[in-house]
Amino acid sequence: MKSRKIRKFIQQTSLNLKRPPLELGIILSLVDLVPPNLELKDFAIVEKGKLEVAIKEHQTWFTSKLEELDKLDNNENREFAKNYLNEHYIYQIQNIEAEVAYQSLKECLEGLPSQALKYIKELGEFHLAGEDTYFEALDRYTFIRESRIKLRAIVQHTQYLHSSWEKKLRLPKLETQGTMKINKDGTISIENDPFAEAVEGVDATRIRECPKCRRLFWAGRNTQLGCSTQCSTALRNRNLRKRNKEKHANQVQGESKQNLSRDIDKLTSEANKDETL
Repeated sequence: MKSRKIRKFIQQTSLNLKRPPLELGIILSLVDLVPPNLELKDFAIVEKGKLEVAIKEHQTWFTSKLEELDKLDNNENREFAKNYLNEHYIYQIQNIEAEVAYQSLKECLEGLPSQALKYIKELGEFHLAGEDTYFEALDRYTFIRESRIKLRAIVQHTQYLHSSWEKKLRLPKLETQGTMKINKDGTISIENDPFAEAVEGVDATRIRECPKCRRLFWAGRNTQLGCSTQCSTALRNRNLRKRNKEKHANQVQGESKQNLSRDIDKLTSEANKDETL
């Protein structure tokens, strides 16, 4: 009898759950592959820093070689060597850019869990496979990173839905990218990025960040506190302790007020007696 009631309760609870749209559910699963507190580096910033150092080193080498060539007595040999050196310089710059791109992505992937690396593709695979696989890995990493940033921005905006405009000005911008395409018939169409398509028309208040572990999740029930049963239970216990503490503080404060009121009444009564005497 008891087990039947439990099954009935579970069935009713599951019916009350609102599932996320398929595309948004997939995005949340991808973001969940990375620990919430693990920093995801901006590939563009990492690449820029490495490229500046590498090109500066190459320019230093190129300048030193030109100075050596200027010391040659034979003008023909000197001009021939300079032309060859210039061609080599341009060719080497292209190699440097490619190597820096691979090394930058490698740095961004350091520390990621195996499941995330499996989805993005391990560095050894795309380094040997060529440009197509490399750019696919970069796109997947960038999509996970930017999706997490956008989801957290949505959470912050929903927390300040009814706040003043001054507070909303300090919130991160909700931005997305679209692609303009000219069709065969000459008409123009705009295609949104996958994230924008996944969240369009979605109840933003159901996209939440767990106060316990910072995981981003979809709240199947409006009353859901955390991302999991474990986190929700911990949060309920925390809230209960907080309420009990406030209740106790209010009781102590109330008792103090009552005692103070009695003391005042007592003093007033004694003062009245003294005046009567």
